[in-house]
Amino acid sequence: MSDERTRRALAEVEEQRDDAVLYLSTIKLVLGVLARGHRLRACGQEIAEVLVRQLAVETGAIVLADGAGGELALAGFATQSQRLGGSAGDLDERGWLMLARLVGPAVQPVCFRRVTDGGFVAVAPAELADEGFLVLPFTMGGDPGGAVILHSITAPTQAFARSHALALVAEIVGQALSAARSRESVETLCSKLETELGLTRRVAFAKDETLRSREDRISRLTDELSRSNRVKTEFLGMVSHELRTPLNAILGYASLMREGVGGPVSDEHSSFLDRVLGSTRHLNTLIDDILFFVQLEADRVLVRSERVHTERLLEQVLALMPTLPDPEQVQVRIDVHPRAARMQVDGDLLRRVLFHLVGNAFKFTSRGEAVVTVRPGDGDAAIITVRDTGVGIAPERLQQVFDIFAQADSSTTRRYNGLGIGLTLVGRCVRLLGGEVTARSEPGVGSEFRVALPGVLTDTGRPDGRPRFLH
Repeated sequence: MSDERTRRALAEVEEQRDDAVLYLSTIKLVLGVLARGHRLRACGQEIAEVLVRQLAVETGAIVLADGAGGELALAGFATQSQRLGGSAGDLDERGWLMLARLVGPAVQPVCFRRVTDGGFVAVAPAELADEGFLVLPFTMGGDPGGAVILHSITAPTQAFARSHALALVAEIVGQALSAARSRESVETLCSKLETELGLTRRVAFAKDETLRSREDRISRLTDELSRSNRVKTEFLGMVSHELRTPLNAILGYASLMREGVGGPVSDEHSSFLDRVLGSTRHLNTLIDDILFFVQLEADRVLVRSERVHTERLLEQVLALMPTLPDPEQVQVRIDVHPRAARMQVDGDLLRRVLFHLVGNAFKFTSRGEAVVTVRPGDGDAAIITVRDTGVGIAPERLQQVFDIFAQADSSTTRRYNGLGIGLTLVGRCVRLLGGEVTARSEPGVGSEFRVALPGVLTDTGRPDGRPRFLH
């Protein structure tokens, strides 16, 4: 009796060993399928074929929970008959999905047998006769992932006896399919990224080509503008030079006539000649500004350093004015500090700066005062201020007053005459002198221009320092 028990025990051990070898080899084959890098559906199909071949069942199916909603789909299906050239089995996809749904979220294997109405009923493995189904749920990433379904038509009780070991095989299948799904997601993402990067590269290349084209166009336009500006400047210089000769003749002959060289001049004729002389001097000043601007554009202005008497320079500026303001309406005041009585500076450039600043103060002031002050600043710097009580400048125009051809508004040129380059010349000349010019103004109140010239004061001059009134 004991020998019989021993033989049975040994037989059972041998059977368990054979089953273990079978299951381990099955798991090894499943992992081999994963290693081949198939996509999810192809991986599921090949694993189903491995299960049918290794476990000697009639049919093997793999059902996956597909998508966020947990919808079931058939991922793999294989039969012994199909493998041997026979039919594909008598259950369609709907039947396999029905079996998977009957298990639901359960984690334990469940056996089913078919009933007469085409449905299925859960039974114990021992209750299976000549046909049976074993549903082995598995997880993917910790969540219900699907099931392996085995169909046996010969000794299902024996085939499904070790359902716990088969459950381990099913769990390995789930892990393999989870890895395949993750790999497929990564590959899909990489493909999208490659597509987007390729598109981005094409777009970037196209934009780069567009930018190069625009840069070339801008470069050509810049060259054309430079040539056009150079031609314009040369033309202005040529025309201004040609105009100066006849204007000088007009100015000379009109002056002689005004002095009576050609005969007696009546008061009416004197008035006419004064207007001619005033207009001619004004035109001469405009032409001189244009020629000087041409020299600035060509970088042909040399800066000299000389000893300048400040008050004498201001007197010369006033003498150059085409007209002076009505003394009954506008008071002109000059205030030179004793320390600023003499300066070491380019007299011609400073004279041009003062001519335009004082000229603007006279031009735009009809009532009140125009004040010129020269005072020492920090160290050897001189601060020249020209203030008036004229029409003023709007805040939005104030930052543009030193731009070429800029005036307070478009009607100013017609109302007050001028080319609109006076303050541009002021800014350029002050920079050549190493200084800085700033402006502040309020419409209807007046304007103030401040010129700071560093390192120009040399010694003291007039001792009293009292302001002078011209009118």
